[in-house]
Amino acid sequence: MDEEGSAQRRAPLVLVVDDDPSNVKLIRLELELAGYRIAAASDGVEGIQTAVSLQPDLIFLDLSMPIMDGFQTVGALKSQDSTRAIPVVILTASTERADRLRALELGADDFLTKPFDPAELLGRAQTLTRLTALHRELEDTRARAARLQEREAGEARLGLILDTAPEAIILVAADGIIARFNRGAERIFGYAPDEVAGKPLGLLLATPLAVPPPGSDGRAGSEGGASLHRELLAHRRDGAAFPAELSVAYGEDGTYAVILRDVSLRRKAEAERQQLLERLLVAQEEERRRVAYEIHDGFAQVAAAAQQHLEAFASRYRGRSPAARQELDQAAALARRTVSEARGLIAGLRPTALDDFGLVAAVRLEVDALRNNGWSVELVDQTGGGRLPATVETSLFRVAQEALSNARRHANTRKVRVSLRRAESAVELDVRDWGDGFAVSAVREAAGPGERVGLAGMRERVAMLRGELSITSSRGRGTRVIASIPLPPEVT
Repeated sequence: MDEEGSAQRRAPLVLVVDDDPSNVKLIRLELELAGYRIAAASDGVEGIQTAVSLQPDLIFLDLSMPIMDGFQTVGALKSQDSTRAIPVVILTASTERADRLRALELGADDFLTKPFDPAELLGRAQTLTRLTALHRELEDTRARAARLQEREAGEARLGLILDTAPEAIILVAADGIIARFNRGAERIFGYAPDEVAGKPLGLLLATPLAVPPPGSDGRAGSEGGASLHRELLAHRRDGAAFPAELSVAYGEDGTYAVILRDVSLRRKAEAERQQLLERLLVAQEEERRRVAYEIHDGFAQVAAAAQQHLEAFASRYRGRSPAARQELDQAAALARRTVSEARGLIAGLRPTALDDFGLVAAVRLEVDALRNNGWSVELVDQTGGGRLPATVETSLFRVAQEALSNARRHANTRKVRVSLRRAESAVELDVRDWGDGFAVSAVREAAGPGERVGLAGMRERVAMLRGELSITSSRGRGTRVIASIPLPPEVT
């Protein structure tokens, strides 16, 4: 569009509402020569519709019209918010004072008597359209001021929210430059806002943060939103690194807000809890070992001696009573059973093979016990020999022991495979049966207290060593328990 077209769009618009085409033609001729734009309507109803739609700068309105006369029309125009401020000049041949007063009471701004003087017509148009322009400029100024005030109030509220938030909230421009730094960030990082304003966000992060560009798949979309959450290391002003959780909320214009939480205290608490768990489990194993040795050196020895004495006596006894002989045999069998169960109890509490020969030997004893009872058990050893750290061996043995115990009690099968594999930086235990299986999601609700404690115990032991435990099962397809525990750097 050329400059002439732009000027035409900016020219004042005058609406002429008159049922006499000659009056409309005359006004159009005079005002278009002066640079005005003209719209016309032949009755009051059409005039109101046109005024609402086009928002003219001035209305010339005839009083005597069919359908809706000038009085009704001006009253309707001045009663609507959208047209109330538009100046209305009444066109009339009447000189009655009452008509003029009535029109003024209804909101008319001026009068032009027919037949009108072209100079007077042009003068009214210039004055009133100028007033309309000034009024609209004033309204625009007020609207801008209200928006500015609302924006300032919003920024004040935002500032209050930012400054009272415990997290570090950092507003970042699209090019990665820090634009705003709240008090939480001051406290966490140790910088004053003016020390980081205009600096790259990387000043605060020990781990680089890759922010996807606007419009990419990595962002939440053109409407903005939070779409990045991660853990990383950040830098304090003194250079100290600390663990942090970070979220990023993207804006529509490429800017983004970084919300960062210092989790060093939580990590410290987690480490202390981990140490406490380790000490607790070590204490449990020590107590198991102590009880096992006490049973071995006390009750088991007495039971074994009683068995030997009964068997020696039975070998020399020549009693004539079959009933007495039967009772003696029963007592000897009971003694043998007592010794066997004592040895089983000792092995369950703390198998000496675990202490003396390691994980594979202890698991093999569990497997041999099942084979002796008619089970088909495959044991795969890919550990490469050698001992593992005692905590790793103990935890994996207890998981294997619990998994095999569950298979024996619940699986309704006699086929099991146990695999032990040592990788470069971890050791893995895999116990699988081909039994009935179960719904893993419902195990907590359906299982008895012993089963809940057993599963929880497995998870705790593995988690204590920062390992992973997975239990997969489904009805009719068996159960698989996989425990993987990382090895300490000095072992790998």
